[in-house]
This record gives sequence, C-alpha cells and structure tokens, in this order.
Amino acid sequence: MPIKYIAALAAFLCLMAFSWHQGAISERVKWQTRENAQQAAYNAKTLETEAKHRAIENKRAVDAQNLSVSYLKSLKETEDAKNRIIADLRAGIVKLRGSSGTNPTCRITVPEASTDSSGTNGTPQAELSTGFSEYLVNKFDSADKKVILLNRCIDQLHADREGQ
Repeated sequence: MPIKYIAALAAFLCLMAFSWHQGAISERVKWQTRENAQQAAYNAKTLETEAKHRAIENKRAVDAQNLSVSYLKSLKETEDAKNRIIADLRAGIVKLRGSSGTNPTCRITVPEASTDSSGTNGTPQAELSTGFSEYLVNKFDSADKKVILLNRCIDQLHADREGQ
C-alpha cells in the first residue's frame, strides 16, 4: 500500500508541477504581450516625434535656402549698382562732391528753401576725383554687403526663434 500512496503522491506532484509550469508560461505570455504592446506604443510615439522634428528640420532648411538665395540676390544687386555707379563716375555722368569747408565739427543743418541748382545752399563744394570716388563707392559697397549679411543673419535668427 505504501507504493500506491507514493505513486499517487508522485502523480499529484507531477500534476502540480505541470499546472505550475503551465501557469508560469501563461503568465509569461501575458507579461510579454503587455511589454510588446507598450513597446509598440513607444515606437509609434518615437516615429511621430521623429516625423514632427524632420518636418521642422526640412522647413528650416527651406527657410535657410530661401534666405541664402535672397542674400545672394541682394549681393548681386549691390554689386551691379556699384558697377553702374563706377561706370557712371568714369564716364563723367555722376560726380561726387564734398564740402571744402575747414570746419572740423560735424553739424547737421536743414537746408533753406533757397538753394542753388546744385543743392549746395551756397556752401563751397569740391568735386572729388574719379579714383577717390571709386574708392568711396567700393567702401560703401563693402559696408552694404556687411549690412545685408547681418540682416540675413537676423532674419535667420528670427525664423529659428519662431520655430521653437
């Protein structure tokens, strides 16, 4: 009789072990399913965020390209204007004049209503040489290019701040 008890006990233990094993597998499947669903949600959110940031990046690249095109266009216009002015200076069509007064201080005066045909209001004027005029035009052109570049940088900075 003890063998029957031992066999019954062994069968019972085997049944319990099998049940426990099946429960463990079932619980592991539930846990793995839950983890997979959570991971899929994280992946979807990552893809959504990545697409959003990629769109922002593409927009900023297009904005930067537009600013670059605008900058290059402005530089070309400035260069063309400089070349036209220098050509007019050389041809004698345009002449630059400067005050020949000896007053070292800089004063801003409002011209009176009665000015002569040159717009000098009777102030002695000296005509600048063509070479010096070209030098001044080149200096102003260089300054204009720097201003254009700074304005484009400011535009880019404003665009970046609006995008944040």
